Amino acid sequence: MPLETFKEAIKAEKFDMLSISITNHYNLVYLCKFIDELKRYSPKTKVIASGRACVKNPEYTKKCGVDFLFADFDELVKFLKDLRGSK
Repeated sequence: MPLETFKEAIKAEKFDMLSISITNHYNLVYLCKFIDELKRYSPKTKVIASGRACVKNPEYTKKCGVDFLFADFDELVKFLKDLRGSK
């Protein structure tokens, strides 16, 4: 999905978090640029990542600026429940 689509969604919906999933490791080469441009547009937006490519390359994923990395859906659900409970 193009970066502009994410920017439009953030602007329209005022999202404070955004989740992406990258399965194919060949697509990881775009991750740093994507997050860099996204954070320039919306510095406060937190990026959640998952998917086989991100999970198998956690150091690279974190280096690109991902705020939270989850290995599976259950981890994400627990995180979101904990987050909701803390508000």
